[in-house]
Amino acid sequence: MPLDYASYIAGLFDGEGYFAVTISPKKRKKKKTGEEYYSVVVYQRAQISMTKEDAKTLFVELKKWLSTQGIRANVFSNGQSHFRNGNKNHQYYTLRIESLPSIIKLCVLLNGKLRMKQALLESFELIARMRQETGNSLWYWDERHFPQYKNLQEAYEWFEQIAIIWDDVRENEYEPKHSKKINYDLRAKLQGIWNKKLGLTSSVDGMAPEFLQ
Repeated sequence: MPLDYASYIAGLFDGEGYFAVTISPKKRKKKKTGEEYYSVVVYQRAQISMTKEDAKTLFVELKKWLSTQGIRANVFSNGQSHFRNGNKNHQYYTLRIESLPSIIKLCVLLNGKLRMKQALLESFELIARMRQETGNSLWYWDERHFPQYKNLQEAYEWFEQIAIIWDDVRENEYEPKHSKKINYDLRAKLQGIWNKKLGLTSSVDGMAPEFLQ
């Protein structure tokens, strides 16, 4: 391993890693009453996946070094990778960072060191800081101990801003450098979740929803 761990990890992210942002419904259930309800959650993760024979050893070493920087990472196996040329199968290992404090520290560590994915990293960090600064202030616990949004329109606009940031950087910075078109619209996904899971309606032209009182 080189002495400059940060640059080495940046190179791995440029080649074998990716940054992911998604907005998903989170189904919750009250233990005492069995009542079910949904909330909307932003998930982020940064990870590197490799099939090299020594990938596990490498990732365990990187995990230890990242911990010295205050970054919590997990290493796990996704099973075997199968090659068409008949070569011996290798375990498929992943190094993943997904806790919000660790994501922000990773972004600071890698900033300016990426060549192919610098724009993705910057948007990824922007979204993480939006979550850190604003996310928890959007909702409160009601008398049933269910999370409720203080203002539905403000909450939707906050989620939508995240979706627009990520859709834009993927469309303009990531996809043009790859031959395979990625059909992924986070804003449309948000509208679908908001409509179906929370029982709210949105206009057909993609504008903000009509918030039910």
